[in-house]
Amino acid sequence: MRNMFDGCIDSLLRPACWFVALALLTTVAQAQVAPGGENRHRGVARARGARGAGKPVATYQQANMTYHGGTVLPDTTIYSIWWGKPGDFPPDAVDGLTTFLKGIDGSNYLGLANQYLFGSQAHTRFGGNFFDPSAPPTTDPFPLDISAAQQTAEVCKIAAANGLKSPTHIFMLYASNFPGQSEGYCAFHEWDTCSDGTRIHYGYMPNTQDYEVCKVDGLDPFLSPNDYSVATRDLANMTAHELLETITDPNGDAWYDDVAFDEVGDACDWAFLTWVPLDETGWKLQTIWSNQIRGCAQGGNHDVRILGALASSASARTFDIPAARMGTFGNSVNGLGAIAGGYIDASNIGHGFIRDPSGDLATFDVPGAVWGTYSFGVNEAGVICGNFGDSNGVHGFVRDPRGHFTAFDAPGNAGGWTQAVAINQSGAITGLYLDAGGVPHGYVRDPSGNFVTFDVPGAGAPYLLDLTVEGINQAGDVTGYYTDSKALNHGFVRSASGHIATFDAPGGTGGTFARSINDQGAIAGSYIDARNVNHGFVRDAQGHFTTFDAPANSINAYGVTAGYSIVPAP
Repeated sequence: MRNMFDGCIDSLLRPACWFVALALLTTVAQAQVAPGGENRHRGVARARGARGAGKPVATYQQANMTYHGGTVLPDTTIYSIWWGKPGDFPPDAVDGLTTFLKGIDGSNYLGLANQYLFGSQAHTRFGGNFFDPSAPPTTDPFPLDISAAQQTAEVCKIAAANGLKSPTHIFMLYASNFPGQSEGYCAFHEWDTCSDGTRIHYGYMPNTQDYEVCKVDGLDPFLSPNDYSVATRDLANMTAHELLETITDPNGDAWYDDVAFDEVGDACDWAFLTWVPLDETGWKLQTIWSNQIRGCAQGGNHDVRILGALASSASARTFDIPAARMGTFGNSVNGLGAIAGGYIDASNIGHGFIRDPSGDLATFDVPGAVWGTYSFGVNEAGVICGNFGDSNGVHGFVRDPRGHFTAFDAPGNAGGWTQAVAINQSGAITGLYLDAGGVPHGYVRDPSGNFVTFDVPGAGAPYLLDLTVEGINQAGDVTGYYTDSKALNHGFVRSASGHIATFDAPGGTGGTFARSINDQGAIAGSYIDARNVNHGFVRDAQGHFTTFDAPANSINAYGVTAGYSIVPAP
């Protein structure tokens, strides 16, 4: 006899069984900005952890932006100035930032500025790159008045040499060195007048590749879906911050709030929701303050809410999605701490999500999904597998880190139902499909899309879905459980070469449920004893069992298991 949770994976027809909720222990790497002793006349991107005399983030309430009468810049041309020895910059920085600045026009992200432009639409074009191999100043850039003069001189020199005199030109000044930012700032934007009367606006982005607190959380395959280096992604994030602030507050007298004196980028420093699509590339860019929603926005329809106060690494962090009227469910967590899962909205339609290790969360739907999108597995490269439903049935999908989807059906899927439940680090997927008679079969799909199907000897429960596939390891070994003709469950493991071994946990007279397999071949799961009580087990690669009194759902490379239990209400 099985309890309802043991049978949940068997059916996509019961909403209560689509997702199994997880608790996640995590730290929160993002922080909103708090007011400090900042000079209002310099818009800055703060380094994380540099809070000055500000209030704690848990008690600070960000105010909306207020208009102070100054000019805004709805239509601009951007020029990049690369100041310093070329070899000191990340090798792909020029190409990456050129691609980024060419792609940002027309994006939903740039469109966040529209609400501050009095009916105009933000447009920008990329004018080109200028290179000055002379050495930037090596003195500390604070107080800002000292370095501002040196940076203004550099921008004015480039502008004059190239006949660029329009105040709608924005210069992105990238310095090859990164002087010791003692005030804790990563970048800022500035405005000034050259000796020939040219009004200039520029953003200053020093080379941060060796400055940890200015990084966008390193190699993040979940929210940074491009192949550029971490240092180049860092520069793009700071560039986005300073660009949006230069458009909406170019001279320090247009849009900023009257409480903390934050501009639109400052108010959302280091807060990320999802990656941002720009033309053919995607980038991890911080959110921008939106007066329309009184909060940080990413552009488009991907904004989510993450609930709870900041937590220490020793406390649990819960999260939710506003549209999740029937709950938010995590189905898989990878070795980096990223969670794949989903939620069901008020119309009983499912949607997928990926929550990265720092707590940033993005939702998604497979194109063409009518009856919902359900994500079940995620590997450390950020590749997700799951199912979606359309008018032709249920299909498997793969979502790569850039947000591209591949839908698939297993061979022989005449029953209109293919379920993808687990993925390994190479991208091999395992799951189930139904044939024309409604009989389930297992499969393994390799990263190239080739299928191997299999059946477990002894499966054959009447009127039940008699095979459940649960996990796959790096070698391609698959585990799960099957139901025999007497409606009793047994575990199985199928090796990559096709050999299938079945097993029962000691004392599992009420059924054995294999849930997860690690790269050493150890399997974790649960069993039900003669008194209908659940227990956990680990079965090593040689077939030896260790049992304990807590059901296990997952096992990692070190043999550590995780799971949950249900206790009666007091």
